[in-house]
Amino acid sequence: MLLFLIATLLALACGPLLYALTRAAPGYRRVFDALVLISIAALLLFEIIPHALHDGGAWGFVWLLAGFALPTVVERAFRSIREQTHWVALSIALVGLAVHALADGAILANIDLATRELGASIALHSLPIGLAVCWLLIPLMGWSRATLVIAGIGIATVGGFHLTPDLKLALGSVGWGWLQMAVAGLLIHALFGRPHLHQHRESMAVEVADPDRAAEPAHRHV
Repeated sequence: MLLFLIATLLALACGPLLYALTRAAPGYRRVFDALVLISIAALLLFEIIPHALHDGGAWGFVWLLAGFALPTVVERAFRSIREQTHWVALSIALVGLAVHALADGAILANIDLATRELGASIALHSLPIGLAVCWLLIPLMGWSRATLVIAGIGIATVGGFHLTPDLKLALGSVGWGWLQMAVAGLLIHALFGRPHLHQHRESMAVEVADPDRAAEPAHRHV
């Protein structure tokens, strides 16, 4: 249903808007950080992981653990490539979110009055996705690249809506469930990975001390 597709895209767009509102008042940034973590935790615990376990069974926990632990192990074992490993894990997680958005778009194309609650659920869970992308990427890459990523997720949603690919059928329900769990693990790693949190705290400190310097893309200082 087109209405829910539009609502989903608007929910994604709220991420940059909320981030911009908190940028002018650093005191509210902590509230934004907490909102991101709570919303992503709710998305994982009540939406992605339960559905993935239903499709992939208990073995999905192995993929969840692998998505979280493998990048962490590599970062700690090979400190010289710690930052590169974090970026690879983050990139794969973002691609996974785009694949998830593609599947969401396909579901939205088949929403009717009887399944409108599902359409509303998809629109609502796009809000924490947009928030997380901004929270993860703007301090590291700047506004333009983070906005491009959100636009890419939106395009994937629209593509899924028009092409309606049945990814679960293509991968099998078990494969789809395991993929979702691996993406969830990578996303958890990206949210709590030390390289990102360290740079995010630096960005917050710079914003308070020197707002003009904070306006520069963070990747220049990485």
